Amino acid sequence: MSMGSADSARSIARYVTWYRIKEFGEPLSARIRDTVGGLSGRLATRMGAAIRHALKQFDGVRSRRRLLLILSDGRPEDYDDGGDRRYLHEDTRMAVKEAVAAGVHPFCITVDTQGQEYLPQIFGTGHYLVLEKIDHLPAKLPEIYLRLRR
Repeated sequence: MSMGSADSARSIARYVTWYRIKEFGEPLSARIRDTVGGLSGRLATRMGAAIRHALKQFDGVRSRRRLLLILSDGRPEDYDDGGDRRYLHEDTRMAVKEAVAAGVHPFCITVDTQGQEYLPQIFGTGHYLVLEKIDHLPAKLPEIYLRLRR
């Protein structure tokens, strides 16, 4: 599939499921907590496409620091990657670079215990956190907050 045309981009986008958990300026609520608590893995992890879509959500958002928090259940993968994980890792790495160039700071939280193997190359040192269990997230929130303030 050619990636050069707008039609191709629209065609690809319809195969990416996007979950907006919280709007900009929306206060944290019980509904948002319940939504995060109810998240589960689904299908493939097309992380690069999701990051690019998220970047569009930042258009026109003025803030001293713009953060993109990525909650992931695993490595970037897709059904049609031909079995070569390097393509989607590189695509995700490039999407992260695009985000940083646009003034958005991505940070990935994953429960993939193998994340230490590939996340440094994709997000860079200090821009991700690997949790052994999602239940460990509340205890790690202070650490995440300090990393995001940098």
